[in-house]
Amino acid sequence: MSTVNDDCQHSVTPSADYPYATERYPRSDPRYALCQAYSSLVEAQLGYQVFNCKISPLQEWGYNVYLYLLDARRDLGDQWLRITLLSDRNHPMTALFEQALAVHPVEWLDGRKINPNGVLVQDFKTCSVSYALERAAPRIRELVSRYPAVTFDIQWNTSFYLFFSTTSEMGRFHHNDAPRFLEQMWAALKEFDNHGFFTEVNPVQVILDLQDHYDTIGGRNYFNSDAMAGAIRLGPGE
Repeated sequence: MSTVNDDCQHSVTPSADYPYATERYPRSDPRYALCQAYSSLVEAQLGYQVFNCKISPLQEWGYNVYLYLLDARRDLGDQWLRITLLSDRNHPMTALFEQALAVHPVEWLDGRKINPNGVLVQDFKTCSVSYALERAAPRIRELVSRYPAVTFDIQWNTSFYLFFSTTSEMGRFHHNDAPRFLEQMWAALKEFDNHGFFTEVNPVQVILDLQDHYDTIGGRNYFNSDAMAGAIRLGPGE
């Protein structure tokens, strides 16, 4: 059985996943025909818009199939994350891959089994928006520096957080400065929009909160915690 060297850079951080998600197999790679056939089946039979498909080894016994939908939340709804943790081998996503594999076999997959969780569906829009936000961060932080009331800022996936010392300062920024800041931020992000996600609206959410709320719980434990109960959310699209 042949082997393959595949430097899979898949990551739980959407922006870190961008180079791997956008890399395309050359026609000489046997995975090219398989991924093309599989993507066509998904689009034709399930109606989802596929951006890319990648296949990488999983230890010595198996392999992962990453299906990047252009906009998974649009196609699959709020429950799309459940598709990332498939337990049903008969789910259409996995069944269609096995159908394509039967027509376009890949030698080094012989004897290997697909990840027990099935096909791993990824949201390319989240990946791309997070990547643009990361690339535009220096410009955005230069914009932030124009507002002395902002004590701290941080990017988290497709959101950008601004922290303030007091509720009154946060309120003044919200009512007086936020519209202009969002407009300038959108302009900076557009420079790194390679896939048209920033054409009509800004998909990045700006979240305003108090520095004390972040400091109380600290680090990544803050995000999506009860500490964010009083945060002000701007966007997407505002």
